[in-house]
Amino acid sequence: MEPTISVNPKVQRGEFRRFKLSSVFVYIVLTAWAMTTIYPLFWIINNSFKVSRDVMNNSFSVAWHPTLVNYTTALDRINIGKSYVNSLIMSGSTVILVLILGGLAAYVLSRFNFAGKKAIYSLLYATLLIPAFATVVPVYELLIKTSIVNTYWGSFSPRRQAT
Repeated sequence: MEPTISVNPKVQRGEFRRFKLSSVFVYIVLTAWAMTTIYPLFWIINNSFKVSRDVMNNSFSVAWHPTLVNYTTALDRINIGKSYVNSLIMSGSTVILVLILGGLAAYVLSRFNFAGKKAIYSLLYATLLIPAFATVVPVYELLIKTSIVNTYWGSFSPRRQAT
């Protein structure tokens, strides 16, 4: 008699592990959810490799003759390198400035006792109650008055002051 090898010592050779009906239902629901999440991504990527005529005729078919025309057209029409540099400058400077100023302010407020500390805390908490959308129009009017609309400083200033 040959020895039986089993991963689970309770399950012998030739026996099947039984599933609860609830766990099968959970697997079915999770698989359906995964498919509804993954299929649109596959559909978008698949259609990006088709020419416009093929997308309009049958967008749900597989791209049997993939092409990079859409990508070359997009790269020719927009200057994506400049967009990446602008995004890096804006997000990088925001992160660096918030880390420096926020860290310094947090250190001072947590380590030292001074007159007006509670007032500063109250002011900081009060600014959290102001919705960001409520400040869009006043900030835009301020940028127009200072003539820095459509400049780097016009983009940087409101973000730095809000954070």
